[in-house]
This record gives sequence, C-alpha cells and structure tokens, in this order.
Amino acid sequence: MSPETFEEFLKKLVPYFTDRQFREHFRMSPETFEEFLKKLHTVTERNVLVGHPEILLEKQGMITLWCLANMESFRSIGDRFGISKSTCWSVVYRISFKILEINRMYKIISWPSRQRGLCIMEAFQAINGLEGFCND
Repeated sequence: MSPETFEEFLKKLVPYFTDRQFREHFRMSPETFEEFLKKLHTVTERNVLVGHPEILLEKQGMITLWCLANMESFRSIGDRFGISKSTCWSVVYRISFKILEINRMYKIISWPSRQRGLCIMEAFQAINGLEGFCND
C-alpha cells in the first residue's frame, strides 16, 4: 500500500468505521484509541531524523496496535501502512516501550488483588464451565 493509499485509508475510511469495525481492526474502541493517543503524546518527544520523513505519531500508534491485534508479519503490516518492514519493526519496538512508559505513569495494566483474581476466576468458570483457570 502506498503512503498515499494509507492517507486515503486514514482520512476516508477510518472515520466511517463503525465502532465494531474499528474494534475488529484495532481491538479497542475509537474513544479508547483517542485516549491512547493523548497519553502517547505525553511521553513522546519529536525526533526528526535527517533524511527520513517523520511518521505521524497517530500512524505509529495504529501500526503498533495493528501488529499487536493481528497475526501479520512486519512485511505485511509495512505494506498495509506504506512503510518498509524494518521501519515497521522500529515503530512497533519504539511505541511498545512508550506503552510501558504510559503504564508506569498511569497504572493502566496491573495484576488483580487475590480477591479480585478469585472473582475473575469464578466469572470465567460461570461462562464456560472450565475450572482452575487464573489460579496460582
């Protein structure tokens, strides 16, 4: 996919995704994605590399989430977003560290307490009848 095609995808298609379609592609709601981008902007410095056009942070976020949400190769994701596979790897690597930094700041992902873990385990068991999951 050429960069122009990605820009068309971003400008013309993404705004018309239903919430369900957006969730299918990125495994989160558009509202959650907007919050993710806001937090990503707080931990990211603008680095302009001489000779390389800057990749918009929004695009880097989409690339990383696409990689984490779908079982595709870096080559395939790079083609989809109009970048090389090595650039795709670099973006995912860099933004993954930014996600860890966001989590350190905002404590978004955490282990449940023992009591909360038992509640989750019981709810999981009630849904599918499987016992002993989430039990350490």
